[in-house]
Amino acid sequence: MNWNWQQKALVEAEFPTGASVRLTLGSISTYEKGVYSALLQEARDLIKERHGAEAKDYLADNAPERLSEWGNYHNRAVMLATLLKVEVKENADAEWEATELPAEWRTIETFAKSIPIDLANQWVVEAINLNPGQFLALPGDDEKKSVKVSSSKLPS
Repeated sequence: MNWNWQQKALVEAEFPTGASVRLTLGSISTYEKGVYSALLQEARDLIKERHGAEAKDYLADNAPERLSEWGNYHNRAVMLATLLKVEVKENADAEWEATELPAEWRTIETFAKSIPIDLANQWVVEAINLNPGQFLALPGDDEKKSVKVSSSKLPS
């Protein structure tokens, strides 16, 4: 039996300088789900610090700018939780080299202004496609949108 359950996808971007980045994304395990949850908690804490309200209450009026802010934080959590590997190359003739994401791509205060929009959009799409039903859109969404798993006791 093949126990390799993880699906992967590549997202690549070429910059005007000729340099390229290649991101390997994967379906998540319990560990990465915890990373996702921790990143969302960071967003909730930031909203409370900046606006003096719990995220669920802050978003209750469905104001577009608030939903957009939360959407950015949520996308960051999805993107970073599914990231397995980062590679770069300086130009078309160079070899891919493993590296880390730039700090400004990881930091909650700077990521939305640092990652090129086309790369961010494709990253989110691929991450969600690899993990259907695993990421809740808004605080308070329930687990009804998640994959259902069942078990039962076998007779002795």
